[in-house]
Amino acid sequence: MKIFYSGVFDNSGISSDTSKARELEKLGNLVVSYNNRVRSHQLGTGRRDNEIVDFCKDWQPDLIIFAKANGIDVDVFEECKKIAPVCYWFADPLSTYKNEEFYEKTKASDFFVCDKNNVLEKSREYNEHCFIVADGFDQLLERPRDFEKEFNVSFIGNLYGDRKDKIGKIEHKIHIISNAYGEKHSECVAKSKINLNFCTADGPSDRVFKVLAAGGFLLTDDWVGRKEFFEDGKDLVIFKDFDDLNRKISYYLENQEERNAISATGCEKVQQYNRRQWAKNIIHFFDSLEFAPRNEEEKKETVLIAGPWVGEFGWELFAWHGYVRSMSRFYDKTICVSTKNSKFLYEDFCDEFLAMEPEGEGLKDSFFKSGLTFDARLLGGIVKSLKLNVEEQKVTFFTPRRIGDPPRSHFSEKMQLGVHYLGPIYKKFSVPSGRQDIVIHARSRKLRQNDNWSREKWETLVDKLSKSGYNIVSIGLKEESIHIRDTIDKRECDQNELVEILSNAVCIFGPSSGAMHLAALCGCPQVVWGDQSKSLNRYYTNWNPLQTKVLFLGDFLYHPSAKHVYEEYTKWSNNG
Repeated sequence: MKIFYSGVFDNSGISSDTSKARELEKLGNLVVSYNNRVRSHQLGTGRRDNEIVDFCKDWQPDLIIFAKANGIDVDVFEECKKIAPVCYWFADPLSTYKNEEFYEKTKASDFFVCDKNNVLEKSREYNEHCFIVADGFDQLLERPRDFEKEFNVSFIGNLYGDRKDKIGKIEHKIHIISNAYGEKHSECVAKSKINLNFCTADGPSDRVFKVLAAGGFLLTDDWVGRKEFFEDGKDLVIFKDFDDLNRKISYYLENQEERNAISATGCEKVQQYNRRQWAKNIIHFFDSLEFAPRNEEEKKETVLIAGPWVGEFGWELFAWHGYVRSMSRFYDKTICVSTKNSKFLYEDFCDEFLAMEPEGEGLKDSFFKSGLTFDARLLGGIVKSLKLNVEEQKVTFFTPRRIGDPPRSHFSEKMQLGVHYLGPIYKKFSVPSGRQDIVIHARSRKLRQNDNWSREKWETLVDKLSKSGYNIVSIGLKEESIHIRDTIDKRECDQNELVEILSNAVCIFGPSSGAMHLAALCGCPQVVWGDQSKSLNRYYTNWNPLQTKVLFLGDFLYHPSAKHVYEEYTKWSNNG
């Protein structure tokens, strides 16, 4: 099922929409995570609202979810409802919900979902299809962690409203922890013997679920409907007033075993309220209403043209093609434009590949080529050569740009790319065979020539490696690498053969380069050298989604001796 989810998304897990969209995807749905605040900042509210409607018309999702959606015009709900059923998700308390804007959006939606009983009761004045489900917790972030207990009693949150007055009535020292989100929140829970909660709405705050999920002992005041979730004295402990609270703090600080038993059962009980269950409930509500198909107008075929890639090969691998693979899921047809040698990167997902090398003598650097601009003449020529029918097709151009902060951006991070908020998708390139070689990439580029090794050093290293008994293979582009004597010259070999060589190789040696990054996607162990201040994290983590084995030699930048490389490799390989 195709789902358009308008909310707030981030890489840190602060926004609950992030984990909700993730769990909808894990249930097998294709989800567009639409960052409505970010797009409002980038486009303005009017253009943002138009973009939502236009994208949904083109993509035709099966379900559209709006989370709170404050600031989005109610007309967007009305227009989207013509395309697909609209779910309005509202996690805030009744005090926030009491607003004509939210009432109108509840009325305009096909069904309304909240997590507070009093919000549910109020919403039924505006919509007959209203449901309640716990907001819950992110099971990937909120989990038990092993930390020493630093605090007797803590409160994780900000002291707004009457919370400061409540804290003042407690006889024990309370450690106040603010701005604790994501993994930091569960770490703070683990460091606290007793975690306090004060209900501010007619229902549990997300703190209840997060503390219990992190294995914390929770001491809280009561809320309407609590017995439907948790049992007092078994999963958590309820205090009736501040005298009772002070007595129970003293008691449970002195009774660790009882405290630990309650936190253990609470952690077990709360697992039924994680974000996976939230996602299942949303789909269940949608299915139960049995909506008839909408928007019977024949849609245009959506076409994504990605490229032309003109930059460095390593950047194409880890700062481009994975994002194109991810984005291609949301289009009917994907056309990729790059050099002929890169065709194999796109074959598993693109419908058409256009091999081209834009004219010009400029050098390739990161994601661009010096002296080349993506002007109307260049892009128009691509469209003309593809013979597209713009009357029957909706064409989107995705041209090379700096995505995030490569190579410092980790491969797991999601980026805002136009309407899409997504991360790259990588595949392992592999051609099984019985061959086992040692591979070298003797880079010899005009760009940053001082980073190249001398032929003499390569010959010395090859002499030492030849004692292993394996064939030694030279790879690379002929104009950007050299063939070393006593090696098999496979420079510019067929790309399938190159993948076969790398995916079965014992190891590859070379300075930081595109060939070394390709080796990482082939699972080929590598000995690489360069400037560790710029490249160390790139090889070990940021650009290593397969966790390929790496030995990075950075003590001598790009110029370690052949003897040093061989000796370090020998120690590394002997240690497994």
